[in-house]
Amino acid sequence: MPFEQDTATAVATGEHFGKYLQTFRSDNGQVVVYLFEQEGWLIAHVTRPTGLEIEDITDRYITDLWEYAREQGFEGKFRIIHVE
Repeated sequence: MPFEQDTATAVATGEHFGKYLQTFRSDNGQVVVYLFEQEGWLIAHVTRPTGLEIEDITDRYITDLWEYAREQGFEGKFRIIHVE
């Protein structure tokens, strides 16, 4: 899966959104998701660098995020935030 550590994001966000964990980039770059742990919850901040509307995104990402949440022990404690 396309998950990676992004040191610049970790430094830029500090603890504002919680503890930075990973960045997810979809296959065609339609979404970039910044993953944070906050008070025991996995919070996914979904951005759309290509400017597509949510309903027009064709890249797979929701399933990958749910799998990551389950694998990391956040099942039942996972929230997705779509950043405008």
